[in-house]
Amino acid sequence: MRMPYFLPTCLRKYKKPVIIEVPHFAALRGKEREIVILRSDNGESWKEHTVEATEEVLNEVLHDSFEAEDLNQLEDVSSGRITRIVTQDFPQYFAVVSRVRQEVHAIGPEGGMVSSTVVPQVQAVFPEGALTKKIKVGLQVNLFKPRKGVPLEKL
Repeated sequence: MRMPYFLPTCLRKYKKPVIIEVPHFAALRGKEREIVILRSDNGESWKEHTVEATEEVLNEVLHDSFEAEDLNQLEDVSSGRITRIVTQDFPQYFAVVSRVRQEVHAIGPEGGMVSSTVVPQVQAVFPEGALTKKIKVGLQVNLFKPRKGVPLEKL
């Protein structure tokens, strides 16, 4: 995990969305891992920063912040080495971390299924009536290669 980015308390709320671009060098191993932004106001309890910025919001913020000729020189985030944090409400800290990719779906009394994009054969199936209310279900698959000479039953 990378050291959290400390933000002074005087910079807490803005009228419009703000973009922070954070470079990272995490080994994402194809689709096995993902970058996640965590936020904290005290450095002890952390929660995921879940603001999903639409392309429209990103373009509006970028066009309000830069001249047209400067926009062409911005780093391309599709390279996968830059993570954008978009927010109007700043916590005390942000942390950029990588984790095993997590599939999250809301499943209710009607039942449903969550399957992994890493290994599609891995699924969690909830039959109708198994749940009494709608909940978020997360599924993570952590691939590993067994060490040579070690039988699977010893792992």
